Amino acid sequence: MSGRDQASPVDVSNLRSLLINNATLADISRVYNLPTRLRVRPAQAVTLRASLSIQADVLESYMGGLYLDQDLPAVEPWLTALFASYATEAYNVGASNMKHN
Repeated sequence: MSGRDQASPVDVSNLRSLLINNATLADISRVYNLPTRLRVRPAQAVTLRASLSIQADVLESYMGGLYLDQDLPAVEPWLTALFASYATEAYNVGASNMKHN
């Protein structure tokens, strides 16, 4: 957003929803190959590793562990860089949707 763009509370809420939904978090989880690192029983492996919600949960757990281990000042630059492109894309999708309504 540029300095003159003003997002309403609804816009900000929609942007937040797009950033933290299971699809986005699962995508990031797969980029880091986190689902393949799950230690599960062989009979459960395929189902758990293919589950969007499990992939998202694994990323959330990873981020939480980093936060607890290193604290926010150490983790924040990584999180900011990690979500920057997703935030831009979510904002553009939201702006495009508003133009069509």
